[in-house]
Amino acid sequence: MPAMSADVARAGDDVRVTYTRRIKVLVTKIAEVLEGETNDRERKACNLIALMIGSVSAARAMSDRECAKAVLNFGLASAMAQIGA
Repeated sequence: MPAMSADVARAGDDVRVTYTRRIKVLVTKIAEVLEGETNDRERKACNLIALMIGSVSAARAMSDRECAKAVLNFGLASAMAQIGA
């Protein structure tokens, strides 16, 4: 998903609809394994996906490998904290 997001944003409606459908499937699958009310689980799942895609996208774009690694580690730590792991 991180590698495709920028390209999908510039693509036609068919591609964007397919991408959206796949993200929704991913949200549903993640929400199924989280605890809490359905709406809370879906919000948390969306947040986790955004955090993961954003962290990977930012890290891939960085020229400083150490800084990129830190971004990935902070993203992972934040995701783990959100799910209570």
